[in-house]
Amino acid sequence: MPQHNSRHLCTSGQAVALAVYRPSLGRWATVGKLVPLGGALVLAVPYRHRRRLRGRASLPSVAVRHARERGAVAILVHADGERLALGEGRR
Repeated sequence: MPQHNSRHLCTSGQAVALAVYRPSLGRWATVGKLVPLGGALVLAVPYRHRRRLRGRASLPSVAVRHARERGAVAILVHADGERLALGEGRR
């Protein structure tokens, strides 16, 4: 994954998508976003209802490691059915 300056991300207000390559799908899949929220950087991930993952959010460990290396201090999980614009989440 490319190197990012987490301070720049927090002050610029830009979200950065994290993607992993899924060989079974033959493509890259976005698994979360690094998002500045309340002056801190967080890893935001959607929760998608899946029978085999009932009550759990699944996230590749490489994405969590990358987020921590970039300065993320928390993981924010939101229900995928409850869409909210990034700007609304910062109010």
